[in-house]
Amino acid sequence: MATVLGLAAQIEREFVSQRTKEALAARKQAGMQLGRPPGPAARHKLDDRKMEIRGLLDKQVNKRAIAKIVDCAPSTLYGWMKRKNIQAA
Repeated sequence: MATVLGLAAQIEREFVSQRTKEALAARKQAGMQLGRPPGPAARHKLDDRKMEIRGLLDKQVNKRAIAKIVDCAPSTLYGWMKRKNIQAA
């Protein structure tokens, strides 16, 4: 019984893979761009909280704590600060 169910699951995975490849090929053929656009994003999720982050930096809150407050990974905060040329106080 388990062998039959495993075989059915494998066949379904192959069908899903085939449909996905066909859809991507069709979109590419139609001239649509696949994936994320090249270059930096125009907006970032931390842009809306810029003043809050600057205020916390002025109060000398460490960056890991700020990342938790604004609900992002520390590496996301560090990269955003580097792109925006924001220095810790």
